[in-house]
Amino acid sequence: MIELRHLRTLMALKESGSLAGAAKKRFVTQSALSHQIKELESKIKEAEKKKEKEKIKFLTERANIFFKELTNLEKYTNEKNN
Repeated sequence: MIELRHLRTLMALKESGSLAGAAKKRFVTQSALSHQIKELESKIKEAEKKKEKEKIKFLTERANIFFKELTNLEKYTNEKNN
């Protein structure tokens, strides 16, 4: 099952563009972040990524749609918690 922490990690990775930046944003080590990403990748194979000069790019249209919906879900969750 995909957990909210996995989705937040993925969003941090997309926003920062690097493992180091995402780890800092999520307050975890790069190793822990990598482990969470591997867990998520084993559960979904839709978000293709390409590492290029420490930047990670999400290439597929399905990944872009996924992130748009994930952003909406995060906003909704934050509104409900406030």
